[in-house]
Amino acid sequence: MIQPWKKLLWLWIIVVIGVTTSPWDQIVTHTHFDKINWIPLYGHAFSISDIIGNILLFAPVGWFYVNSRPDLKKRRVLINIFVISACLSLFAECSQIFIHTRYPATADWLCNTAGGILGGLVAITRKEARQKEKEISWSA
Repeated sequence: MIQPWKKLLWLWIIVVIGVTTSPWDQIVTHTHFDKINWIPLYGHAFSISDIIGNILLFAPVGWFYVNSRPDLKKRRVLINIFVISACLSLFAECSQIFIHTRYPATADWLCNTAGGILGGLVAITRKEARQKEKEISWSA
């Protein structure tokens, strides 16, 4: 049986794929390489709300991964979150090359990956704080 946190992780990955590859009626068979914003945090694709949205969309990936893998050390968890977030974001950005109304950007890839890592760091910090609380309550 799959743990609840792993189910949530997979469900959220499906949500991310759905959000980042929509609208599906705009998918075409030719590419739009001319729409790619290669320079991070510059040009028409740059906005603070876009950055915040990307970070918030990917933060649950890190959060759910930390909670689904309590057996791993912090460094290994963060490396895995980086790989998962980076690959998921790369898939999303590459998919957007085939969507008329989407603009793939390296800034999106960076913010998405950072969002996954930030979500993981918050979950790790929370987990460590709860462990310290338990230790203090046992020693009192």
